[in-house]
Formats: sequence, C-alpha cells, structure tokens
Amino acid sequence: MSNFSYGEYNRILGKKDAKIKIIMFSDYECMYCKRLWPYLVNLPAKYDVAVYDKHFVVHKKGMIVAEIYEAVRIATGKKLNGYLFKHRKFGNNESNGNIINEILKDNDLEKQSQRIRNLIKSKEVKRIIDKDISEGRKFNVSGTPTLFIDGYRVVGADRSSIETVLKHESR
Repeated sequence: MSNFSYGEYNRILGKKDAKIKIIMFSDYECMYCKRLWPYLVNLPAKYDVAVYDKHFVVHKKGMIVAEIYEAVRIATGKKLNGYLFKHRKFGNNESNGNIINEILKDNDLEKQSQRIRNLIKSKEVKRIIDKDISEGRKFNVSGTPTLFIDGYRVVGADRSSIETVLKHESR
C-alpha cells in the first residue's frame, strides 16, 4: 500500500491517520460505484478506516463528470463525491454543456460558474485525473470499482469481501 499516493487531492473519507487505508478507483458514472458509495461513507464510523477516492474513468460521460468534480474542488473547496455518486447517470447523448449546467445549478455554484468552466479543461485538472488513471493502470485496474485494502484487492461492489478484509485487518 505504500506504493499509492494518499490524499493528495483531498478526496478522502475518514481520518488520514486511520489504521486501515482503502484506495478506491472509481468512475462517477459507474452504477456499481454508485451502489457502493453509501456503504463506504459509513465505514469510518464502524472501522478505523480512511477511504481514498481516485478517478478511473471507464464510462463515456465519466471524464466530463470527473473534470467538473476537480474544477469545483479547486475553485471552491467543495467535494461533490456524495452528490455525484447519488446523482443519476448521464446519458451518452447528453451534451457536456448540459451536464455542467445541471451539476452547477444543483450545487448552487452559479456564482463561481466562470472560474469552474475555465478549470474544467485546464492542464491542472487533466494532470490530476491522468495521474489517478495512470496509478490505476500501474496496479492493473481495468474496471470500477476496484479497491485496495491494506494490500488486498477487491473488484466490484462486493460488500461481503470488503467486510471480510476489514474484520481481518481490524484485529
């Protein structure tokens, strides 16, 4: 687990100094990631765990959503993980402009709209997302969600496998 970068971009649930570290490679447009997120949100209350969320875009509209997430985070400090994982999946034919407008409106970010829009396709945002995807490829991630829990790999939204590893690591 020491080969992963931790918390560089502030996408973390739980405490950075938690005993158990979970790295999750996800796509905000993945229905399995969306299904797993509510479970992950509650883990820090149950275990001494930190969940690090990293981009691994596999769905057509996943890239624009990841870019919006990072642009909003940089411009405002606001983390949209919960909203994006709970939000409906965007259709492949929806325009990126409509997706941007909807996310900004739903999160009351119209006042920062111009700065966010400027950041969406910036080198800074691209570098952040590319770094996560490269890291995922380095560890042979090919789909989402893929989790690494203190050296164990769990692929998919398999809560029972996650619980088994967490119970073992919590001893």
